[in-house]
Amino acid sequence: MAVRMGLKASEIRKIKRLLNKNHCIDVTIQVIDMEHKRLGDVSRMMLSGQINYDTSAAVTRTAEFSFVNPTRRFGIDTNNPDKGTMSMDRMLKVIYSVSDVHQSKWYHIPVFTGPIKKIDLSENIAKVSCAGKDDLGYVGVWSSRTFKKGNRVTDIIEFILKNVMGEHRMNVPDLNTRNSKQIVVNSEVVPMELIHKLAGAVSRRAFYDGRGVFQMRKNSNRVVHTFDESNITSPLGFSYDPTTVINAVKVIGGKPKGKKKKAVGRATAPRAHPLSPHKLGRNGKPRYYMLTEENSGLKTSKACKRRAKQLLDRHLAESLNVEFSALPNPLMEEGDVFKISTDEVQTKVKPVQWSLPLTHDGDMSLGAVKKVSFRGRKKGKKKGRRNVRPRVRPTRNKRSTK
Repeated sequence: MAVRMGLKASEIRKIKRLLNKNHCIDVTIQVIDMEHKRLGDVSRMMLSGQINYDTSAAVTRTAEFSFVNPTRRFGIDTNNPDKGTMSMDRMLKVIYSVSDVHQSKWYHIPVFTGPIKKIDLSENIAKVSCAGKDDLGYVGVWSSRTFKKGNRVTDIIEFILKNVMGEHRMNVPDLNTRNSKQIVVNSEVVPMELIHKLAGAVSRRAFYDGRGVFQMRKNSNRVVHTFDESNITSPLGFSYDPTTVINAVKVIGGKPKGKKKKAVGRATAPRAHPLSPHKLGRNGKPRYYMLTEENSGLKTSKACKRRAKQLLDRHLAESLNVEFSALPNPLMEEGDVFKISTDEVQTKVKPVQWSLPLTHDGDMSLGAVKKVSFRGRKKGKKKGRRNVRPRVRPTRNKRSTK
């Protein structure tokens, strides 16, 4: 995570510290063309907005906005000289900025870049829906190209991005893995679907980050975010599918030199985990959902145990769905693993869905995509000042509206 969203590791650490205490936020929404050239700024017109993430969907990021439109500035004609005009050949870019309450230094976090998909115009309100840039890869292929066996997988991915999707903002690693059979890119192929398949073959996750840059990131079980009593704002809800749960792993390796038996390593979920054999057991008898892997390349019990722990961590993070609300964290990206650390629960989770509000009066939802962005009077709460920027984001213990 040396460089993420264009931020340095030191900047990310400072932002994480800011997010868990009183801080100011400011959201910038730019209208850009398909080449990322800035055309206008509509930040001050936003009434509400949120970014939705769904790692199981074809397009992992979507965005929803409501803009004030008293003069009908939001048109659909690109020949209109007003640079706030929106249409299918334009995109929106969202930058979530964070500072301390003294505004001594601002950190700018790009959280979304993608094409406009839908505009609903009423007398005073414009509702705009956008999709992430991976939506641009669900198009037809005009000219076919055949890649024979032995081509580098990353070269094929770069070809599709540049020559089919017209993409030049990318971060594709230089890997030597080659395709084992012929690959044909033609009208029967969906470019983005093929990219995901090829990225999976080299153990990478393909997605577009908030800057609109194509990324291929390693699949990792390393925790990059922690949620605890300081930032969780609702009770935790747990769910899981028993058909996909793995809470115990056994790895059988090869025979060590001079030994008659194969090396073996085991790992089980800790007792405190919601899916541990003891938590799922009955009448004092633990219930094991086993996974067994044979790997002759591992010659020691220590190596087998390390591999078993890696497999267990990955399956536990993917099997458990935890639903709750928390203080907004604009640093989260697809494939991230977060840790829940409370008095009752200590577990790792790889979220599938979450929503990030772009206004100061909403909490982030994790485990589901929900309406999280509001603006104006809410029942039972005092009306605050609207459209005042920068806005102070209170901590959990100071929830009053300013």
